[in-house]
Amino acid sequence: MNNLIEKMFGATTHILFGKKLTGVEEYENWLTRHVTKNHSKKSVVSEKKVYLLDGKTFETQESNGFSPVYTEAEKCYINITEAPELGNKKLEISEIENLAMESIGQEIKKIRYTCFEIRQGPEYGPENVHIYLWSSNCHEGSYYSYSKNCAYCFFPRECENCFGSQQLYQSSFSIKCYGSTKLIRCFEVAESNNCRDCYFCYNSENLEECMFCFNTKSKKYAVGNVEIGKEAYLKLKRTIIDKIANSLEKNKTLKWDIYNIGCTEKVNK
Repeated sequence: MNNLIEKMFGATTHILFGKKLTGVEEYENWLTRHVTKNHSKKSVVSEKKVYLLDGKTFETQESNGFSPVYTEAEKCYINITEAPELGNKKLEISEIENLAMESIGQEIKKIRYTCFEIRQGPEYGPENVHIYLWSSNCHEGSYYSYSKNCAYCFFPRECENCFGSQQLYQSSFSIKCYGSTKLIRCFEVAESNNCRDCYFCYNSENLEECMFCFNTKSKKYAVGNVEIGKEAYLKLKRTIIDKIANSLEKNKTLKWDIYNIGCTEKVNK
């Protein structure tokens, strides 16, 4: 991981928890707990790595397994740097004049290559990203679109300084947020919009300085959907984020997340 990503992770954790955490790669398992991951394999024509989405992304009930995209096609994957040259390959006329269904499979092996990596924009991005569209300094993830300084994310669009998030749009300085739009300085927020400085909130809108709020909107200094006032809120917030920061610094993970915080069953350790 490059120095700028490390710097931005430290800045984001300092904003959210009041403590700068270092060594972003040590938090990979925690950051990707609910995020669609990449996996890699070698190109069929070289030792170069090819980055793909986790096959489970395309798992279907009907097929009782992975989509054919990730079973048969995977046998002919190539790295994006190899695609231009291999894409120009073609069969000779003499090879196709007498083609039959029984033999066509063997013949087209000469040209059957598949590349699922996509890079567009002035900065193509690092090799360990599956799809990278008009983004800069984004690492370890996929579908980075018009974003910068992000890592371990899937499908962030117009985001900045976001980590361990999935399908996050127009957001900044947030960690482990999901399916949300316009979040600023948020942690463990899902299916929400237009929220800032929020922690562990779900299906909410227009919240500011709130924690543990569900299915609500237009609140400030609220805990559990109840507004408690600025002084009481900030005191409780300090206690909560200190515990989070200390646990993360010591264990490189946190057992609570937005999907298990209200569950009665034993949570992840």
